Amino acid sequence: IPCDDQGVIPLQAFHERLGHLSKVYVLGERAYEIAFSKIKSSELADKLGIPQPKMAVLQAEDGIEAARDFSLPVVVKPPSSFTSDDLASKRGVVRCRTNDQLVDVLSKLGKWGGAIVQENFVGTGVGVGRLGSRLMVNARSSPAVISAPRLFSSLTCH
Repeated sequence: IPCDDQGVIPLQAFHERLGHLSKVYVLGERAYEIAFSKIKSSELADKLGIPQPKMAVLQAEDGIEAARDFSLPVVVKPPSSFTSDDLASKRGVVRCRTNDQLVDVLSKLGKWGGAIVQENFVGTGVGVGRLGSRLMVNARSSPAVISAPRLFSSLTCH
């Protein structure tokens, strides 16, 4: 089962053409769209009532004026870490402490196809994954595995 962006993205794109060669698991189209788009993931979290920092989705034409509602520092996230046309270059999250840094990052939005701007807050980043009935929680570098047979069983994406 491919688990990283560089493995999943090409398999998602070509799974129909490769299906006769081997059986490889790929996500459903809607699940893939949400899992590999920070914008769509944030929209789903908002819809589900999951707390998030104050945020806005910006396009290249919005300019710095659209980010004026935020106090510095802000965090700017590309829509995805990788794209199918450039799996060698990771597009990272950028913390902007000055307006000059923010202008520089926002100038890249045309190449990125938009971005998320979020208020900065101090906390512990947590990743959550599920494999079968096991829920994996990773806070910093100390993963925990929790048996959770029905924790997400009612969650559906349409």
